[in-house]
Amino acid sequence: MKVILNYVLAILVVGAISCNKENPVPEPEKTVDYKLVDSLLSARGRYWVIEKITKVTGDEKLEYISDNNFKNDSLLGIFWHGAIIASVNFKFYDGGNITQKIGGGPFGPLPFTTTGKFNVYHLSERKGGYSWAKDYSKVNVVIPSPLQSILQHISKVDPGNFVGYLDPSSYPVYGNVEEIKAAGKSERIKIIMDPKNTDCKASYIFTLRAVWLDSSGYGGSRQSIYNKVIY
Repeated sequence: MKVILNYVLAILVVGAISCNKENPVPEPEKTVDYKLVDSLLSARGRYWVIEKITKVTGDEKLEYISDNNFKNDSLLGIFWHGAIIASVNFKFYDGGNITQKIGGGPFGPLPFTTTGKFNVYHLSERKGGYSWAKDYSKVNVVIPSPLQSILQHISKVDPGNFVGYLDPSSYPVYGNVEEIKAAGKSERIKIIMDPKNTDCKASYIFTLRAVWLDSSGYGGSRQSIYNKVIY
């Protein structure tokens, strides 16, 4: 009888192991440290510039590269208020504000550099915003109006037909100049603009690259000039 009981117990144990393999316990969902993401987005001493905009239609991608030379039609040689897309910068502020200003410096798909120069004009400013979804699953983004004009120019669709959010896989990871120096590589975030309806079948990805200020600015109230930045 004891032998039979042991045999039955062995069968039950093997069966339990098999069931666990077939129906594994689900892994707990990873939670986002939204306070950390907020603090990194609004870190002092960092601006963002447009490196490229990618149009995504199904499996097809078309890239508009940010470049000061504009050598072909795919480059963002688009003007507004006397500025070129390659000459604007963005800054995220604690509390959900985004500002866009005109400026100059390193732009586009350049190699990582710690010796770039950068300037920001303070008289022309446009605003956007960002906020977390109620479940903190993503950061919703409202891009500034000039950038909406760029989106409309490229898509031929009213920018109100798009909803924007930060790509969670591109949340910032550096909080100051020392950290970006230690990493020795460029930092990027991506704003994804998805269509709300079938009027537009393409999504657009704005890749923003960080410009870290590694010098004190000068130039007065109209503009700030930085002789050394990390890009």
